[in-house]
Amino acid sequence: ICSGKVYFDLLAYRDANNITDTAIVRLERIYPLPGVSLPAMAKQYPDADLRWVQEEPANQGAWSYIALNVPTLINRGISCVSRSASSAPAVGTHQRHEEDQKALIESAFN
Repeated sequence: ICSGKVYFDLLAYRDANNITDTAIVRLERIYPLPGVSLPAMAKQYPDADLRWVQEEPANQGAWSYIALNVPTLINRGISCVSRSASSAPAVGTHQRHEEDQKALIESAFN
């Protein structure tokens, strides 16, 4: 489960690597959470390992809100795939960003 641009990176990686056992769900609106579609999605994939994927560091972005609200809504746990916690949202150089982004996307599928 994700929101924003990271969806397209996940989709491209899944297609490029012929991954067929992973669904990618993009939330267009995080607040208020879609109380109908998220529980239905969770029921559609009862054995799935649910993950919230975000480009932002773990201590930023929507993860804290998702972690607090989604498990109750869908009656199961969810983990987070993100950059390590950081005081800044940017890593400093474009090359480092590209490396981190690649690692983030790969870890979402592992």
